[in-house]
Amino acid sequence: METDILFKSIFRVVKFSGKNPLKEKAYSEKAYSDLKVMIEECEDLYPGIDIWFRKKVSPDLKEGKRHGIIIYHDDKPVGSAIIRKGEHAKLCSMRILPAYQYNHLGRLLMAIIALDIRHKIRTFHFTIPEELWETYGEFFNDYGFHNHGPSERQYRLFSQELACSASYKHIWSKVVDDLPKLSREFRFRNEPSLPDILLSVHPEYAYKIISGEKTVEIRKGFSKRWKGSKVSIYATKPIQELVGEAEISKVEIDTPSCIWKKYETELGCDYFHFKRYCGNNSNMSAIHFANALPYNNNIPISQLGLLLESDLHPPQSYNIIKNNQAWLTAVSLGKILRCSV
Repeated sequence: METDILFKSIFRVVKFSGKNPLKEKAYSEKAYSDLKVMIEECEDLYPGIDIWFRKKVSPDLKEGKRHGIIIYHDDKPVGSAIIRKGEHAKLCSMRILPAYQYNHLGRLLMAIIALDIRHKIRTFHFTIPEELWETYGEFFNDYGFHNHGPSERQYRLFSQELACSASYKHIWSKVVDDLPKLSREFRFRNEPSLPDILLSVHPEYAYKIISGEKTVEIRKGFSKRWKGSKVSIYATKPIQELVGEAEISKVEIDTPSCIWKKYETELGCDYFHFKRYCGNNSNMSAIHFANALPYNNNIPISQLGLLLESDLHPPQSYNIIKNNQAWLTAVSLGKILRCSV
């Protein structure tokens, strides 16, 4: 799977998670080769790491026993990870090039890793050279990792390898805290920015909005100040998913008859349903949409709520995302989750 993200310039994340990652895309062979190089460049720390990759990692990636992640910046590989999943999952390798270690790319990678290993996991562990723990220990401490001293298995001569582990609950708690910030700083393909508003729409009309068939939505009250804002579209029952987003190009307040006369072909409904919704209201708000984009993967709110251990209550009409911490985190999680599934 591949996902493009924008962070000041273009990044791309390629995830190897199938039984034969080389067949996913035509360019996957190059990505696989780049992942191999990223790992083998650590030869100074781990003599023989090329043999480990060829004999263990490569077969396991193809069989789905291990997962690989590589991050590109302008087609240059700058970050990578190898993970072995399970109840006691292992971070086999994690690397961010030095020039990219201070722009939260490592935290984005940890979020993707945490989502990747989330099924049936209790603890996550890794080994690390003692000198690297001195440099990066604070980063891993943030996720609840503890240094348990020398590892039972030492991979190098004349240098101590430390065993580190954390409960998944602690790791996930930190990832959840990071989600809103990561969503603001990283822009995913088809998801240019964190939306300002969550708008509840009947599924029939929600899909029409994100396909561009419906460009005007009516509401009994909606402020003109939201012109230019981004809207995340929530399809109500029975779908109950975030399905896409759009930009509000204009908000117009007028009588129902004037709105119907001007926009009947853009409302996506017949006059009967339009009139029934308007009722006896003398004025209605016409919300004009532009630049509608469907999400690559729709995420049910039941899954978001389960991951966040929170009951998500969708608004009857809309809510302001930044003013609702539960939905701010949920929408942020949806963005990262779509990147990592």
